[in-house]
Amino acid sequence: GVPKNDFIPKLEELEDVEEYLFDVYKKIEKENLENHRKQKITQVNKKLRKLQKTLESLPKKEDLEIESNSLYEKANLILANLHTIKPYQNILETYDYQGNKIKIELDTRYQASTFSNNLFKKAKRAKQKANNIKIEKSNLEEKVDFLKRLINDINFANSIDEIEFLLPKKGKNRARTK
Repeated sequence: GVPKNDFIPKLEELEDVEEYLFDVYKKIEKENLENHRKQKITQVNKKLRKLQKTLESLPKKEDLEIESNSLYEKANLILANLHTIKPYQNILETYDYQGNKIKIELDTRYQASTFSNNLFKKAKRAKQKANNIKIEKSNLEEKVDFLKRLINDINFANSIDEIEFLLPKKGKNRARTK
């Protein structure tokens, strides 16, 4: 049988279709933006965690200064007592500058004067490292602050283009710097 003619196709206005498609498009755009945002923030957070880990693992400036001073003192005490140290002697018993009796382990692979020089070098290195740590720490802290601001900016970005401007894909960046 032939279907009855009750069925009348409902023709909606074209504007409604356009509006509907535009809403779908906006929804997709919004999801894309949110996904992009999440992806970039994850990327920045990874860098941030790495920096914070590095910051936490930095030796403390004070500890290095204490180490340096201790090495300087040992080196000086060995030098001051060179005339009493026998070859292959592995411990020097003497008094420190505060008048306390102390034992200093010697390295029998070296002459006492050479060992003392090695200690001076180590002391100097520890002191330089202490000074460099101060600089490195402030550089890392600046980078951490920058990344925190970047996350904030990405959160407030209104478009994928804006996010890409804040944090470009690596490929684009490299081409420019070559």
